[in-house]
Amino acid sequence: MKKEMILQMINIMKNLLKKYMTTSEDDSTDFMVFLNEELQNIANKLNNAHLIAEVKEDKEIIKKIQEVKKKFNLLKDEEIDEKYLQKILKYQKLVHELEN
Repeated sequence: MKKEMILQMINIMKNLLKKYMTTSEDDSTDFMVFLNEELQNIANKLNNAHLIAEVKEDKEIIKKIQEVKKKFNLLKDEEIDEKYLQKILKYQKLVHELEN
């Protein structure tokens, strides 16, 4: 089971990087749609993190998740570049860890 979760996470990350690398400056529509869907997915998972049993029981984790959500919401003002994608990959990893 653990191996399947890791492979799933790797595939999610690969999809993001693949979409970014195959996007041209002239036509970034597919990438932007994909990115917006992924950002919405991450936001939903962060917003629902307080429902996870381990999180509910730990006020420090709840506080940290609130901080993460604030930082995540600032992404909308950033330029989409390699540094931005690294942040998205970290958020993907975080929500994956929260779920599992």
